[in-house]
Amino acid sequence: MDSESEHSARRTKLPTDFAKHAAAATGIDALPTTLEEWWSVVLDQYQANDLTIGLDDLYSETPTCHEVHVNGCVRYTHCALDALEAAVIVEQDEVTVRSVDPVSGTPVTFAVDDDGVTVSPEEVLVCFGANLDPDAIEAAGSLAAWSVQDDKTEIKSGVCQYTNAFESEVTYEQWATETDSVTAPVPPANVMPLLRKLPYDSDDSASS
Repeated sequence: MDSESEHSARRTKLPTDFAKHAAAATGIDALPTTLEEWWSVVLDQYQANDLTIGLDDLYSETPTCHEVHVNGCVRYTHCALDALEAAVIVEQDEVTVRSVDPVSGTPVTFAVDDDGVTVSPEEVLVCFGANLDPDAIEAAGSLAAWSVQDDKTEIKSGVCQYTNAFESEVTYEQWATETDSVTAPVPPANVMPLLRKLPYDSDDSASS
């Protein structure tokens, strides 16, 4: 078990290019130095606008390479982070998330429960990636509002296609050198505490 409590005091330093992109997308002047610092800004936007995330925001109507296995069913999401967030929202004893490394094609598995996350292979990384249009986000009012819009086209093209799980740092680095996105690799145990802070629709907590 990769315990979240063991990572709670740690910070994920953001690459400079990602920090600049994140600051522009959230409308802040000072560059965030850590993922956790930037995440708090995004959370403030959700709270200020009384926004919540529901499973309908996360699930895809068509199959993808990101699967959520819960209650004997398989649901699909638009990216690896959406799958992990769905695992948090449904609040089952354990939810299995499966993704595919886009470089090697290796299946990556996350077993998510209240204590943390167990991953296979052991060196898994989750990548935050984005190629956002600040004008589109400004038009929506905030990054938080933009992220829960009904039309997922911009979200899938600006974030989801760049947000993946990798079997190791080796495949992540190979992918990162070829993508047109800014990226920030994060250990899964550092990701889960952030996802648990997002405001979600409580009516979805027992859903699949």
